[in-house]
Amino acid sequence: MASRPPFKAELIAFRASLRPPSEPERPRTADLELLDRWIDDDRREEVWKPLKGIVPAPDFIKSVITARRAAQASVNRMFGTSKARHVPGWKEWLEEVRDALSGPAHKLHPLAVAEFLDKRGLDARYFYGSLFEEELPEFSQKAGDKVTRARKLFIQSMVNYFVDVLDRPFFEGVATLAEIAFSGELLCAEDVANALKSTTSRRRSKTAQ
Repeated sequence: MASRPPFKAELIAFRASLRPPSEPERPRTADLELLDRWIDDDRREEVWKPLKGIVPAPDFIKSVITARRAAQASVNRMFGTSKARHVPGWKEWLEEVRDALSGPAHKLHPLAVAEFLDKRGLDARYFYGSLFEEELPEFSQKAGDKVTRARKLFIQSMVNYFVDVLDRPFFEGVATLAEIAFSGELLCAEDVANALKSTTSRRRSKTAQ
């Protein structure tokens, strides 16, 4: 049986697959930065080791990226709504879409609308990524806050992932992944446990009210 490639090779291959030469779509910067940090992190094989042979490497990588996106999007929706006006090109793009799609419906030819949306769809995905998937430290991180809101949401998601796959929370691995997913202070297993406790406490407090 052929041996599996090291996890670093899996990460490099996954990163390369995000931008096939034939596709002009702009890459999600935060995704690429996460993968670059992961590739350079010496603990990558240690985190992957208990999962090897249980889940395909690309599926695990996608799970981590998806958890980061969801965590950051949740924080940005809550605290970063004012960022839209500062995204380069957003105002001009929005005005162009309004002009192109304004007017009576019977004057908008379906094929012309479809062609316009096809051309500008890549921009729409780019703006979505800028507004909801990029890290906004001014909103998501307080001075001295070791485990940010986004990190807490990511931690919850990855703990659930490991419980589902390994039947244990794997706090050490989650701490490493949280460091890789979001730049910031170093974390340990105790930080992960405390983050889960604080989240649980807030939920109980809201329920009691």
